[in-house]
Amino acid sequence: MSSRLDDNDGDTIPWWHFDVKFPDTNGRYTNADWTRHRSWFRYWLEPRIFVLVVLNMLPFLTWVTVVTVALTLYYELGQLQHENWLVVVSRDYNQPFILTSFALALLLVFRTNSAYERWWSARKHFGQMYNDCRSIARFTMNWIAPNNPVIAAVIMRLTSMLGPASCSYLQGDVSTTSIFNQLVVHSTITPEEYNLIASSEQPPITIMLLISDLLQKAGDELRVFERITIEERLVSYQIELGCLERIKNQPIYIPYTRQTSRFLLLYMTFLPFSLVAYCSWASIAVVPCLAFLLVGIENIGIHAENPMETLPIAALAASSKATVDIIWRTGESKQYRDFIASL
Repeated sequence: MSSRLDDNDGDTIPWWHFDVKFPDTNGRYTNADWTRHRSWFRYWLEPRIFVLVVLNMLPFLTWVTVVTVALTLYYELGQLQHENWLVVVSRDYNQPFILTSFALALLLVFRTNSAYERWWSARKHFGQMYNDCRSIARFTMNWIAPNNPVIAAVIMRLTSMLGPASCSYLQGDVSTTSIFNQLVVHSTITPEEYNLIASSEQPPITIMLLISDLLQKAGDELRVFERITIEERLVSYQIELGCLERIKNQPIYIPYTRQTSRFLLLYMTFLPFSLVAYCSWASIAVVPCLAFLLVGIENIGIHAENPMETLPIAALAASSKATVDIIWRTGESKQYRDFIASL
């Protein structure tokens, strides 16, 4: 599968960018997950996540630490010992930070809220796509399978792979280890169907096109309102896919992100000029810790901004395929058919 929108996604990212991929969150929270989520364990550091976060912030933290160490040495060994030395560190310098701290807070709050809104919107779009796949599968088994099991079987095969194909397409993953290629091994689609989907520039659109053509081939065996109902689910799925494409292809207004990041960099760079006068040698630990906490908030917004990397996409795709397969197996089971016949 390939997409013109993702032609450059395979470019190698330079190591000095310190780009770190964080592990996906759980696709579905169990009762045990919720119990741990609200327990006191949430206050403890998770070693693996902590290391990844530090690596992601390493250039920033290194810069702030170097500035703080240099100013602390200058203040303790030079400025305090020699009255004629230039006053670089002073408590009088804290006024600019008092005046601008509220602006930094507003920038960070707006940044993280905007990113979370994108993340949650994407999750709702994926949820609606999941429901659409389930509805298409149910309608197919109820309305098409009894009269035309051959066409129904093809529609069910395609519907089961609609979710995985969409997730791989949105991630821009065309490799053999993509979500689609991992799940296709456990599907029943034919080699011809796979080749057609995999060679398409937009695999999910190709699958929906095939389903629409199959509905047309069903002819008079499918009543008008039944076909319209299924087509409505396809349209709904297509709209949700388009919304996810918009989120993926358009970040939050870039100048706002740049301004927030640069404001934070300048704030933490010049903070030691005042804070060292208060904390002395302890500033070497205090300033990097403050930088870690503030940059961590911004980092959450940066990573949440792209839900295609932070949502459990693989779990969502597998769940979509699994629910269609369950409906298919249930509708074809002898026990189900015998029960319906007995009514």
